[in-house]
Amino acid sequence: MKKNERTDEKNIITDTKLINKDNENKEDMNKLLFGNCLLVLTPNNHCIGIKLDYNKPIYFKNDLKRQMWHKEAAKRAIIMKNKIENGLLKVKEIGDDYLDLYPNISQEHLKLLMDDKLNNGRI
Repeated sequence: MKKNERTDEKNIITDTKLINKDNENKEDMNKLLFGNCLLVLTPNNHCIGIKLDYNKPIYFKNDLKRQMWHKEAAKRAIIMKNKIENGLLKVKEIGDDYLDLYPNISQEHLKLLMDDKLNNGRI
């Protein structure tokens, strides 16, 4: 395992608690969501959205399968978010279908994202 992967795993473990329904950090996750996107600030502080419904199946066999798909999609988005924020993955390396490059968020929402980035030591 590479050094960057270890660091990345540590961040992922910290952030995956955000997708747990019973977690007290729901407010943290809510400020990172916009529509059906997980918002990310790139290292140069450009805001983009990772589409949570990218490649979502039209039909699920049952509710459990649907829940499992959504949980895995959230995990993938959080992993991608961490890699982008830490400079391990460049936006241009990701397909445009997967991203909303210009989410129409308010200045207040952008300030919340900047505060989150600052409070989590990513600035």
